[in-house]
Amino acid sequence: PTTAPTKKPTTAPTKKPTTAPTKKPTAAPTLKPSVAPTMMPSVATTMMPSVTPTMMPTNAPSLIPSLAPSSAPTTAYATAVCGGATNKCNPQTKVDLKTATYGVRCCSETKFNRSKYNSECNLWAASRVGKKLTSINDNRCKTSATFEEAKSYCAYSRARLCTKQELLDQCAKSTGCDLNHKLVWSSEPAVAPPLQG
Repeated sequence: PTTAPTKKPTTAPTKKPTTAPTKKPTAAPTLKPSVAPTMMPSVATTMMPSVTPTMMPTNAPSLIPSLAPSSAPTTAYATAVCGGATNKCNPQTKVDLKTATYGVRCCSETKFNRSKYNSECNLWAASRVGKKLTSINDNRCKTSATFEEAKSYCAYSRARLCTKQELLDQCAKSTGCDLNHKLVWSSEPAVAPPLQG
């Protein structure tokens, strides 16, 4: 071979391609992408994600499942707790599907619409929180709502569902809607209740 490169490039490409790849890669990427994809995937992953998503989805699911489950799996159950007078509810707590319906009492560490302050719990609570703006969030009592409806009702007034312990401690007692003797949703998630037999 020649000891130095030619001073001028050739006017046409060689008639035959080289039989092996070059020992060193080119200093810069090609200006145009190749017409067809490579036949073999790259050995290592790219350091940066692609700028645009692929135009077509993959034809098949991944062959290997993910190593770990999502950090916060959802549960279909939650806990309902007596709304106030714990000796008046039977049972005092109940694990049920989130699609079941119970009363709603809301709690917050800060004052919110129509809330009453319970100094023993250092907590604000209410049973009627809305302003008649939507069908879910109105100023009527919520004595029958699903878990998600109950969460939305409280969130509307920047409050939340009371925790199981707050309800057991009667922090939301006597906040209206005659729910002292009825089960209301707590924020407590739960696993399926044991089978009765």
